[in-house]
Amino acid sequence: MRGSIVQKPSGSGRWYVVVDMDRDPGTGARRRKWHSGYSSKRDAERGLTKILASLDKGSYLSPSRASVAKYLTQTSLPAIEPTVRPTTFNGYRAHINLYVIPRLGAEHLQRLTPDQLSTLPTSQFQYIHFKDLSPSAPPPPPPSGNGGPAIQNVKAARCLDVANGSGASGAAIQLYDCNGTRAQQWLAASRALRVYANSCLDVTGGALVSGTNVQLWPCNGTAAQQWTLATDGTIRTTNDLCLEAALGGTSNGTRARVYTCNSTLAQQWVGPSVANGGMTVKNANASRCLDVSGGRADLGTVIQLWDCNGTAAQQWLAASGALRAYANTCLDVPGGALVSGTNVQLWACNGTAAQQWTVQGDGTIRTTNGLCLEATFAGTANGTRARIYTCNGTPAQSWATA
Repeated sequence: MRGSIVQKPSGSGRWYVVVDMDRDPGTGARRRKWHSGYSSKRDAERGLTKILASLDKGSYLSPSRASVAKYLTQTSLPAIEPTVRPTTFNGYRAHINLYVIPRLGAEHLQRLTPDQLSTLPTSQFQYIHFKDLSPSAPPPPPPSGNGGPAIQNVKAARCLDVANGSGASGAAIQLYDCNGTRAQQWLAASRALRVYANSCLDVTGGALVSGTNVQLWPCNGTAAQQWTLATDGTIRTTNDLCLEAALGGTSNGTRARVYTCNSTLAQQWVGPSVANGGMTVKNANASRCLDVSGGRADLGTVIQLWDCNGTAAQQWLAASGALRAYANTCLDVPGGALVSGTNVQLWACNGTAAQQWTVQGDGTIRTTNGLCLEATFAGTANGTRARIYTCNGTPAQSWATA
């Protein structure tokens, strides 16, 4: 198998790459494939090198005059239809017709360039099978993250996650080990829970019925994407169903769904880190505020001192003896170990003695057994851990609330 370059007609400036293929197995006739579109001899030589390399790798694409529209409607969509659910297929078809074909439908399939593909909204790359496009086309870019915090299930201690980091409409929403990736970044805005740039947590098919799985879908403002972050740790639909780990599952891959609220831990979530309008708690010695490290809402997040900044991570709502951060996480002594020297942490509010605090008139904040919250070793720097310790009257144990 070999190839050559040809200028045709001579002197025209139009160059072609001609590839000699294997002979026809039926007739034994010689077969040649012509590749057009080269404006100089150098370009054609480069094209020949790439084509021969693709033949060696088994990734060669035979020349085709098909348009993008013809390929998508006559080849790609029919191939996809039997492999996905009807609702998913309908979503693919709708997005191709609305966004891809109007922009690129008339273009020659195998002459698509990265610049042409960049005219598509990022979320539409998922609807094209790039393995069938021109070798010059880039692979689909991953969905972009939005920098939002994770949402963690209390029972499973795993995070709400888009399966396989997919950006496809209809992608499953599941529990998975918390990893900080873009597939676990959720922004609460206008009652929606947004992931990536413009995709939202959605009740499949808008069926607000107990037992319906949730999915990824383009944000559209419908009731299927409206959620309330309740102070009891539940995340609720407009008709008061609760987001839960299906069947109380705790393993990676457990589907998330909506279900009749039942007060189980499978329906308890921490995060996202939304403001609760509570007070600031400022250490007298350091002149810095009690702060949830990194503004995160993960179970077990460190509690520290940090420059006072008024963010949600420094808002502490005193309620029923607890100091609540965000919607349903509290200042907590790990494992209920009410022993001098134990660091404090963020944990799901549970009403136990490990989360009961009394703000005293002398500026101390005390546990049920009389230990004082303090800046560890009287530290004053950003990042100094907070802990409980035997009360000693030092400024490191004095706090001002406002």
